[in-house]
Formats: sequence, C-alpha cells, structure tokens
Amino acid sequence: MSLTNPILCLFEITDPNLIVTGISKERCSTNQRIHVVHATLSYQLLKCPHCGHKSLIKNGTHMSHLRLGTLSGGRYEMHLKRQRYQCKDCSKTCGAKTKLVNRNETFTHNIKHQVIVLARDMLTSKEIAKLCGISPSSVQRILNANIHLAYRVKHLPENLCFDEFRSCNHWMSFNCCDAVSHRRICYFKRSA
Repeated sequence: MSLTNPILCLFEITDPNLIVTGISKERCSTNQRIHVVHATLSYQLLKCPHCGHKSLIKNGTHMSHLRLGTLSGGRYEMHLKRQRYQCKDCSKTCGAKTKLVNRNETFTHNIKHQVIVLARDMLTSKEIAKLCGISPSSVQRILNANIHLAYRVKHLPENLCFDEFRSCNHWMSFNCCDAVSHRRICYFKRSA
C-alpha cells in the first residue's frame, strides 16, 4: 500500500481516516473510460451524535460515488465505503464523515474549485463541463452557489454620478457614486 499516499496527495486529500484499497479502470454509459479509486472511510466514534450515549456498534457500510476531477484528460472518481454506526439506546444510525465533500453531495471541493477557476478564465459552461467531466447544468449549479451578490443600498442619495468606461483587458466597467460625498455605491465589470 505504498502507492496510497501519492494517490491521495495527487488530489490534495489529507483525511487520515481514508484508506485506498485499489485502483481500476471502468467504462461509463457514454463509453468513456473512468479511473476509479476504491477507498474506505472508517474511524471509531466514541458517542452517539443524536443522544450522546457511548453505545455505538458498527452497522455495515454505505457506498458513495465521488467525483475527483480530471488529470491529463482522464476522469477520476472515488468509490468510497463509509462506515455506518447504530446506537443501541436510541436506535438511530449515523455514518463516518469526511471533509472531502459536503453532506449529500458527490462533487468534491477540488472539482468545485476547478470549475470556479475555469469560469474566471471566461470559458463557457459547456467547455468547463467537458474539461471537468461533469454536466453543464452541474457547472451552473456550482457557479450559482458561489456567486456573492453585492449588498443593496437602503437609500439612494439625492444626487448620483455614474460613468461607464473601458478598464484593463478591454473590460467595460460601470461606476456609480454619491455626488456630494463621492462615496462609491456600486461598481460592475463586464466583458467587452
């Protein structure tokens, strides 16, 4: 198992509870070759997250299919077996968690970051989807979740100054400010 650490380092995975059990190549429904990293996630829980009692027992595993991203044009996925636990007192179940993905999601933080970086380079969602190995609607979902809208001003000033000008790299920019205090109200930048 000397290969497991370099494989995890390749995708910037630092979870110490993650153990790589194997690597295989599979074909998906679109006849595309996928590199699959098989891994297990298991650690000992001390108490139940629901009731707080120390009466947890192992209760099987749950398979998660995670998208890791692309390397040298190949699509990589992780089939992750997560350990399940059941509490003897409250009979509720819980599973092992990782910081690799958010709860109930299949895209890792690494692939989300890759989508945002490619979007900053002014690529279309179809091009980003092709490079990352995901669908264009997933690209739009990731981008919409990471858009931070500017705050809205409660009251507009009585006198406004605004200007549209060409800024660096042939970008058109719009600036709006208060005519009396010269405080900026809004600023937008869009491509030419």
